[in-house]
Amino acid sequence: MDDQNNSEEMTPEDKSRKRNQLQRDIVILESDYRKKASEKNVIESEIRRFKKQAAQAKVEMQVRQENLEKLDQEVFMMEADIKRLKKKMNLI
Repeated sequence: MDDQNNSEEMTPEDKSRKRNQLQRDIVILESDYRKKASEKNVIESEIRRFKKQAAQAKVEMQVRQENLEKLDQEVFMMEADIKRLKKKMNLI
């Protein structure tokens, strides 16, 4: 209500200055808003990309883990075969 009373008491020049100032403030705020919205979109895009990379890394890690377990088993079997053959050779 104070704004309404103030606008009634303002001269046309004051109203014009006030309107111009408000328009400048709006333009500045809109510009800042667009910058922040753009920055937000970039960050959201980066987060999506990082999540995708993390999911791919997890899958790759699981594949390598399975390969490692298979290799561990093969190495264990080979060690056992080597020991068995050495014992067999010592008996000859």
